[in-house]
Amino acid sequence: MTRQAPALARISRERIYAELTRLLTGRWASAGLHALLDTGLLVQAVPELEPMAAEATIARSIHREKDLWDHTVRVVDATPRRSTVRWAALLHDAAKPHTRSIDAAGEVHFLGHERVGADLAGALLRRLGAEKATVAAVARLVELHLRPASYDPTWTDSAVRRLTLDAEGVLEDLLDLAAADITSANARKQQAARERMAALRAHIARLEAELAMADLKSPLDGDQLMALFARPPGRWIAEVKDHLRELVIDGELGPRDVERAEAIARELLAHDETA
Repeated sequence: MTRQAPALARISRERIYAELTRLLTGRWASAGLHALLDTGLLVQAVPELEPMAAEATIARSIHREKDLWDHTVRVVDATPRRSTVRWAALLHDAAKPHTRSIDAAGEVHFLGHERVGADLAGALLRRLGAEKATVAAVARLVELHLRPASYDPTWTDSAVRRLTLDAEGVLEDLLDLAAADITSANARKQQAARERMAALRAHIARLEAELAMADLKSPLDGDQLMALFARPPGRWIAEVKDHLRELVIDGELGPRDVERAEAIARELLAHDETA
């Protein structure tokens, strides 16, 4: 495999993308990724990951147990076997070698690696001929992958709604990626991270439930009913709205079906007048 690695240049980019996707979503993803690294096929197939591969080689030469590559492979293994989230797991930290800096105190930083990584992921997948939807989704996941990890109980409903809107279409993948992006050997840190993600999921679920309940209302409000029937306020409004809401709850009327709601209201009030 090592000897033949350069021959991969003769293989179509679409075939390389298809085989890498099969590997990433397969049962032995981590073993496959390590084999690609060890044989030189990783750099041949995905040259954008060469900086990460070089770091992994150095880390192994000095017997360092954990490095960026090792972390990446663990994250891939910890995500569900869905192609979009696994590609995002492979690429979520790919820009760290490009953004590394050291401050005056000797602390290492990777400022903006999520934004640089999103561009890298998009360019890589476009080069491999991935579908536009996949390119957009993976790039979005890489760009947002740090956001869920910053959640804490002080987040307002607005902040959580903003995250869900920013992650529209990829929210479940984002939450799964963020949960997997915790490979610390410290049990206390792992537990705290799990609790943080569970709290975020619960917060999102509460907001979704509240939104669903808000939709279970009459398509017509009191002002609309008074204007429609040229009648003053009164008990009749509550009776009509309650009737319409019951139909919405039963699934017999859409929460935004104003035209049909008007017809039902007319029929209801006509019946009351003749009763």
